[in-house]
Amino acid sequence: IANERPDEEEIARNRTEDIRRQQNQNHLAIPRNYEKGILFTGFKAARRAELEAMAVAKGIPVKKSITKNIKYLVTGYNAGPKKIALAIECGIQILDEDEFLDILKFND
Repeated sequence: IANERPDEEEIARNRTEDIRRQQNQNHLAIPRNYEKGILFTGFKAARRAELEAMAVAKGIPVKKSITKNIKYLVTGYNAGPKKIALAIECGIQILDEDEFLDILKFND
C-alpha cells in the first residue's frame, strides 16, 4: 500500500487556506496614511516585482522580511512554511494573490 501522507508543502498550503478562511475579510480597506507594509513570498521574481509595484502605487510600503510592521503576507505557489508560521505568530494577515488584487480593487 502506497504511503499517502501529505508532504510539507501540502500541509503548509492547507494550513494557510484554513487560516485565511478564519480571518475576517472585512478588514481589507487600506487606510489613507498606511504605515504597515506588505510582504510577497513564494512568487517568481518577475511576478513579485509586478505585485510590489501595484502595492507601491497604492501607497502600501513593501517589506522584504517579516517584521511587526507588516499587515499582509501575500503568498504565492512556493511560499515556505517557516515564513508562513512566523507570520502567523506575528498576527500578520495571510492572503493569496487573488485576495491581494481584491484589496486593490476595493480601494480604488
